[in-house]
Amino acid sequence: MTSGLMLARAGLAATGLGLLLFSLREELVQFPRVQALTVMGSVLLSLAAFCCYAGRFRAVMRLISLELTPLHALRLTASASFYQAFVPLSVGGDLTRFALCSAAAPGMSRRRIAGGIVLDHLLGSVALAALAAPWLLRRVAGDGVWLGAVILGAALLPVLAVSASRGLRRRTAGILRPLRAHLPGTLAALAFSLGMQTLLAVAVWNLARMWQIEIAFIDLLGVVAVGGLLQVVPLNIGGLHLGDLAGGALYMLHGLSLSQAALLATSLYCLRVMVATLGGVWDLAQARSPARGGSLSP
Repeated sequence: MTSGLMLARAGLAATGLGLLLFSLREELVQFPRVQALTVMGSVLLSLAAFCCYAGRFRAVMRLISLELTPLHALRLTASASFYQAFVPLSVGGDLTRFALCSAAAPGMSRRRIAGGIVLDHLLGSVALAALAAPWLLRRVAGDGVWLGAVILGAALLPVLAVSASRGLRRRTAGILRPLRAHLPGTLAALAFSLGMQTLLAVAVWNLARMWQIEIAFIDLLGVVAVGGLLQVVPLNIGGLHLGDLAGGALYMLHGLSLSQAALLATSLYCLRVMVATLGGVWDLAQARSPARGGSLSP
């Protein structure tokens, strides 16, 4: 991909963030003044979460015998995050990872690489479900029975689809085989995934405390986890997923005002797009420096 197009996409990301913050100017003035150190802490937490994301992908690739160095995994994930945010239908990240892993291991079966990417999504979803479970149980015990039924039904749909098709059962068994064969690696990938989501939730909670928005951490973690699960729906506009919209509604279930819910949902969106933009800038820098190995872009 040309450096000019990379520069245009990075500029688009920065412009989108600026427009988003401008649209929220009236809501922002209702809250206490932004504290630079607190914001910087949340930014650092989101970067640490991104490192966990790269660590999970590296651990999953090792399960299918594809060895990536930590730096290679970080660069690959950074590039994929950029395309995930700014290519419609949320397929850009997976296509980028598939292309870059295929280039890194030209002798490996493409089906095996695709299975590894599916496995990465699966382990991420398992971690999200584990983090969302305490929050969901609290909602079901209260007035959220309908919400629990909807989420449970959505979670069972892929299970029912796999059970109904012999071909899908066979492919699923092939994808899951590395999990049984390499249990320590599987647990490491799950640990990275749990760490990533927890760090993101702490980053948002840190901002919520700065703005004096009252919400329990377990509730915020549950909202972040459910929002992550809903990101499996292949739709995004400028990095905005269905999970971001649902997150705002779920915050309001906890008694937050519309402006408070919008601010927390937007905070997570901004942190995610910031990391994605850094991935694009990194790719741009590599594309402009052929002597350093060129770009990882497909």
